[in-house]
Formats: sequence, structure tokens, C-alpha cells
Amino acid sequence: MAKTKKQKADKRRARKKKQTKSKHQGIPKILQRDPGLREALNHRHPLVACLINEDWQEFGVAIVIVMRSAPIGCVYSGFLVDVLGVGLKDAMGDYGVNEDEIKEHKFLEGMQGGDLVACDYDLASNLVYGGLVWARKWKFKLPKDYKIWMRLLESRNEDEIDFSQFGKDGKPLLIVPEDDFDIIMDTDFDSSILRDPMATGNKRILKKTLNRLGDIKSTLINFSRGPEFKEAFEIARKTRFGKKKRPKDEGEWINFQDWFVLECELISGETIIDRFLGTYQDEMSRGVRELINGWKQVIEGLFEIKDRIENGYFVKNLINEREYSVYSTNISEPLDNVHGGDFLVGRIVPALGFNVFSGSLAHMDGNDRARNEMYQM
Repeated sequence: MAKTKKQKADKRRARKKKQTKSKHQGIPKILQRDPGLREALNHRHPLVACLINEDWQEFGVAIVIVMRSAPIGCVYSGFLVDVLGVGLKDAMGDYGVNEDEIKEHKFLEGMQGGDLVACDYDLASNLVYGGLVWARKWKFKLPKDYKIWMRLLESRNEDEIDFSQFGKDGKPLLIVPEDDFDIIMDTDFDSSILRDPMATGNKRILKKTLNRLGDIKSTLINFSRGPEFKEAFEIARKTRFGKKKRPKDEGEWINFQDWFVLECELISGETIIDRFLGTYQDEMSRGVRELINGWKQVIEGLFEIKDRIENGYFVKNLINEREYSVYSTNISEPLDNVHGGDFLVGRIVPALGFNVFSGSLAHMDGNDRARNEMYQM
């Protein structure tokens, strides 16, 4: 049956509506909500000024502001560049504001005290694009919507960027405060730890296998100390211990950090394990990926030592009454004084068909009194 004119017209309208919708979906949401901003963010508008915090070289952190004159008023983009560490760390902007309002923006809170001073556009562009390339090179997470705010900058080729101000000796220098100590992160590690296949199906668990598991865990822990997780760590710490309360002992502190690395859900809904797997997906074998992803399944328990096995223990969890073969890696606490009948309070995670200890362990002798207390608990 031939189509009627009305059916043909309806089909054309539906096709046109679909094309319009598809085109609209290609525009970032922030620009969909504010068409004025979309028109204002254009590097062809006249340059008004470029600003930078005067102490950026001293502290290795640059706050770069680029302002242009759009038909609807002054428009600006602001960028936070961790020059020594992770590169481009944050980006934001606005339009219809003056220079004084820009300087009062919350984006500038927490500056080291340096005032914003005028700088050359070339320096501003070099720091922003350099921070972008630097972050990509070292696989640091880039800020949300950074592409939108970079519309105020003309494109720049990588071979035009001066990286002499970035990092130290060609590598990121990351200093992250942790419990009153400054830990310098090592961003360089042997990629074969993640790339090489994992041996599976062997009944005998060799020390070299356990050592490699420990190396993988150390790499994951080091990754979790990146500056992008600092805020989430502080929120989790205050939630667990209160604003000023400290953990009662080192073991409690270690287990909190182990929980944060393996289980804590970030604002994005991801875990640090998810971020780690995404960052190193091109350098990771399938077996290693499955191993690390399995570490989300933490088992906390009260474990009775049933027997010692080579490089590990056969234990029973008194909470769920299941039995496990558990091994210690090179990052676990030494267990030389643990004997059959003793008790361990701690955490274990799956690994290649067996389990390994994770975090700190509390050891209790298996005398009759302790045994009665454990079973009552």
C-alpha cells in the first residue's frame, strides 16, 4: 500500500527531530543549559588579560586566568596546574563578570598567599597545555569539562610546549601528607608487574608468586596516595574517626587505609580499584585485572588457625564458619609466632584460587580462656 502524504510528512518530521536531537546531544550539558556561555567561549574574542599567582614557581602550583571580551561581556577560564606533580588538575570559568569578581572566586581559595599578577599569554598557554599533556603522559585523571574552558585558548602543538618547569628530573614529584608524614610518591615502577601473566592452577603457592602479589598491592596503594584522592581520603577519615579523633593504634589506622584503597566508594561511584584498572588497562594482563578486581571482595573475620601450610595457613572464620587457605605476602605483617589453635582478627582477599591477608592483623593466643572468649564473640 502506498504511503499517504501525511505518513511521508510525519516521517520527515521524525527524521529531522532525530537529527536535531543527535546534534544537541553532541554538545556538553553545561553548554546546553547556557547557550550564552557557548557563544562566549571562543578564542577569537579579543584578549583582555592573563593572570597568574606570583608565587607559582616557588610552590610549583600555578593558577592561570585567561580573560577575553565577548559580545555579552567579559568571559574567563581558570586553570589549576600542579606543575611539579599531576599537571592540569582543575578547570572552571564564567562570563559577565569583572576582574575583581574573578579574583574573589572560590576557585582561588587556598592559594599560598601569592597575589594574581599579569603574565604573557604565551606563558599562560604553555602552562595549561603543558599541564594537559603532562597529565596524559603520566596517566593522571584530567578535570571534568576541561575541554570546554580551554576554548578560550588557541590550540597548541605538543612540540611547541616547554616542559622545563614540569616535574623534577623529567618525572612528577608528588608529595602527599599522610598522618603528619610527607610521603613522596614513586610514579615509576616495573610495568611487568602488571603486564606479565599470572600463574594459576598450581597447588603449590611459591614465594615469588606471593612477592609479586605484594608488589601489585604496593603499586595500588601508591596509586591511592595521588593528590586526586586526597579530599576523598580526608572525608573518609573524618567519617571514621571524627574531626579530631585519632585511631586507637597503628593497626586500626592501617586497616582504615586498606579499607579506603579496596572498598571506599568515591563521589563518582567508583572505587580506587576501578580508577587503577582504568588508568593501567593498556598495561595490564587479563589475569592481573581479574586478581585486582577480586580484591573488592574483602572478608573481615575472626580466624582460628587450624593448620600451617607452606607459606601460609589453613584457617576457619568463626563469623561465617567457612574455611580458607590464606597466605601472607611480602607486605603483610610477619606471622612467625602464630601457631595452630591461635586466633587472628583481620582481613583477607581472594587471589588466584586462594586468599591473602590484607591490612593489619591482631594475634591472640589460643589458650582455653581466649578460645571461649572468641567463640562467644
